Amino acid sequence: MPVRVHVGPWYSTDEVYGDVLSGKHAESDPLRPSNPYSASKAASDMLILGWHRTHKVPFLIVRPTNNYGIDQYPEKLIPKAIKCLSLGKKIPLHGDGSYVRNWLHVEDTVSAILYLLEHGERNRIYNVSGNYEASNREVIQKVLNAYFGAPTDLERYVQFNFVRMGEDIRYSLDDSALRALGWNNTKLFDIELKAVVEYYKSRFVW
Repeated sequence: MPVRVHVGPWYSTDEVYGDVLSGKHAESDPLRPSNPYSASKAASDMLILGWHRTHKVPFLIVRPTNNYGIDQYPEKLIPKAIKCLSLGKKIPLHGDGSYVRNWLHVEDTVSAILYLLEHGERNRIYNVSGNYEASNREVIQKVLNAYFGAPTDLERYVQFNFVRMGEDIRYSLDDSALRALGWNNTKLFDIELKAVVEYYKSRFVW
C-alpha cells in the first residue's frame, strides 16, 4: 500500500544564508550559516531537500526575517528590552548596536504561510520579508520612546558590548517570488511596536 504524504511547511530562517553587507538574499543563494543555531536550521533544510530528491517527499520551506509581536519569548530583543525597563535594569545590546535586522510581524508570518499553502508552488523555497530594516540600536530607541512616551536618551538605558559569538552583521531577504503570488504584509512596524510595548507595560508576564 503506498504511503500518503501531506505537504507541511517547514519554518526555516533568514539566518541560514549568513549575513549580507548589501543587497538581499534570494532563495537560490548558497547557505552559509554563521553559528550552530543557524547551521542546525540549514541542516534541516538540506535534510528536507534530500528526502525530496531520494524519496519524492513533497515540501514547502518558508524562510522569514526577524519576527516580533505580542507574547514573544522574552529572550528576544524587543520583549527583553521591555522586561529590562520594567525591572529597572539596563538593556544588554550586542556590540555597538549596529547589527541590522529586517522585521516581520508574527501575524504577517502566519498570513504568508497560510497563503503559500493555498497559492504557493510545491517543492520550493520562499523567503518572507517584513521589508522594515533597522539596526538593533534604532529598534531599542523606538522601544524607549514608546515606553516613556517621549524621545529618550538611549545611552542611559542601554549597556553595550555584550558579545554574541557568530553574530551576523545584516540580514535581508528578497521575497519577490512570494509577492508575485499576490501576498503582501499588512503590519507597520512603528504602529505595532507601540502596541507591543503597551501590552507588556500593563502585563508583567515574566
